Amino acid sequence: MSSTQPPPPPGDQEPQPPSYSSAPPPPPPGGSDPYPPPGEGAAPPPPPPGGEYPPPPPPPGQGYPPPPPPPGQGYPPPPGPGGPGAPPGYEVPYTVGEAFNYGWRKFQQHFGPILLAALGYLVAIGIVAFLFSLLFSGIIGGSTECTTNASGVTSCNTSGGGFVGLLLGTALYALILTVLTALMQAGLARGVLAITYGRHLEVATMFKFDNVLTVIIASLMVGVGTAIGYFLCIIPGLIVMFFSQFYVWFIVDKQMGAWDAIKASFALVNQHLGTLILFFLASVVAYLVGAILCGIGLLVAIPVIYIAQGYTYRRLQGESVAA
Repeated sequence: MSSTQPPPPPGDQEPQPPSYSSAPPPPPPGGSDPYPPPGEGAAPPPPPPGGEYPPPPPPPGQGYPPPPPPPGQGYPPPPGPGGPGAPPGYEVPYTVGEAFNYGWRKFQQHFGPILLAALGYLVAIGIVAFLFSLLFSGIIGGSTECTTNASGVTSCNTSGGGFVGLLLGTALYALILTVLTALMQAGLARGVLAITYGRHLEVATMFKFDNVLTVIIASLMVGVGTAIGYFLCIIPGLIVMFFSQFYVWFIVDKQMGAWDAIKASFALVNQHLGTLILFFLASVVAYLVGAILCGIGLLVAIPVIYIAQGYTYRRLQGESVAA
């Protein structure tokens, strides 16, 4: 038996294995390559009618408009602290003008309790000052006795404390007024701080006498320092008053001791000396405008100045103030 294979039928050829040579297949008629490399050789799409090719899309993460901000964030600053659309905790930078605008707005909102408290303190101080003046004139002024001799000549003798007694009485009177004024400032400061913290303001708030002893000690220290400064050509006394202007605020707000509160006031004023000089000048102008209006304007000017001072006290320490 033979093992030979029969020949292939006519017209058929034996299939050949595929060629693995590196030569590319011949291009089709027309010369274009049906297999161009990626990104090369491909014909661009036809341009739109009457226009140019649109720009290519930007790389991922670049060139796209930012997403809309969340509600209440990312918007332009409002015209005033805490205005509509302001991010939480946003406040405009401190300016003297904004301090007085804040003082005027808050005075309008709380003028009733503020005026009642201020009038109450002023009446109390006036009564104490009047009683002390009567006592002072009776003790220091003494009495005068006049006699007439046979020749018709009248001679008078005055008994009293003399110059030394007058000087001591005046000093005591000034210290009493200093203490009473400091107590009034502490009461009003308590009310202004309640406003800046966003708390409800009542008249009773400004008649709470917390830290009374600390306020009295600090006021006596500042009063003595100011009096010594006045004896040294006045200017040193004005400097002591200017640098110690916030000691009551630190006692009421931060619960500091007398000496620490005075030092904190000096440090705060020294850090913002230029700003506080401008604030002082603006306060003088507001006071003079109030005094020009027959003195009645002071009932508005003084509370506005004091609220502006409380605003200044907190903002210059970087603290947020309630709108």
